[in-house]
Amino acid sequence: MSKLGILTKIRLAIGILGLGYVLLVGLVQFTATETQKHMRISSASLFPAALNSQEAEAGFERLRKHYSDAVLIQDKSALQQAEESEQAVAAALGTVRESMQ
Repeated sequence: MSKLGILTKIRLAIGILGLGYVLLVGLVQFTATETQKHMRISSASLFPAALNSQEAEAGFERLRKHYSDAVLIQDKSALQQAEESEQAVAAALGTVRESMQ
């Protein structure tokens, strides 16, 4: 290395820096592409599944309230409402299951 002139050493150092920069830009581009791919997967399945899960949880709370009303005030129409809430919860949970597969 000591036989190389100062100009050659500077050019070699700049070349190494340039190569490192090109490799870094390539790695950043690859990482960005992979991140976008994973975000599309998340957007398409995980976020809707989370929303449907929240909907199912709210429906379950309504179902519990309808059954409680049916028992406490002996209201037969509350049983019908509970059945409708039950179907809504089952549908929401089915949607969550389908979106996660």
